[in-house]
Amino acid sequence: MFIPGPHFRQNRDSRAQLFPELSVTGITEVEHDHFYCVVGNLSLATKNFGLGTYGVYSVNLQKYNSISNTGAVVNSVAELPKASLLNGMTTLDVEKGFVIMADSTEGAIWLLNVKTGTYSILLQEPEMAPPARSGPLALGIGGVRLLRSGDNATIYFSNQGAGIFYCFSLSLSTLKMTGPIEAVK
Repeated sequence: MFIPGPHFRQNRDSRAQLFPELSVTGITEVEHDHFYCVVGNLSLATKNFGLGTYGVYSVNLQKYNSISNTGAVVNSVAELPKASLLNGMTTLDVEKGFVIMADSTEGAIWLLNVKTGTYSILLQEPEMAPPARSGPLALGIGGVRLLRSGDNATIYFSNQGAGIFYCFSLSLSTLKMTGPIEAVK
């Protein structure tokens, strides 16, 4: 993970952390200079989605010094061995410590509590699944973002295999959908 900043030109080797896994497939900032990253052994060269290798790390850069390349605090938060291809991440609720991640091959959104490390599938809907006709490298939901308004969040995602952009409303207090999934026009 590279950290561009005012000293990036002088120190092009500014690495906050090289994770043992091959790929960072999602990142979200939960507070100023404190990030969570989804990592896994995804390899496009070998067409390996990294099943069973995904995990989430906390990357705290609040005391990071870009000149000396020191002060980054990196910790493992959770391993998600049942996740297939985590592809996108965003913060759902800062106070509760909830982040969500898209799983492109399972056609699901995972919920992770970064404070406790507990996780589960939040939603798994047909609009999130890879299309049946898309072959062995089938991808469904990819990327996930949201707009929050009070107790509700409008969650946006794309279905890469279907080429459709969707959204739905979610209650933040119940973590239940409050309306149907709709294609965004």
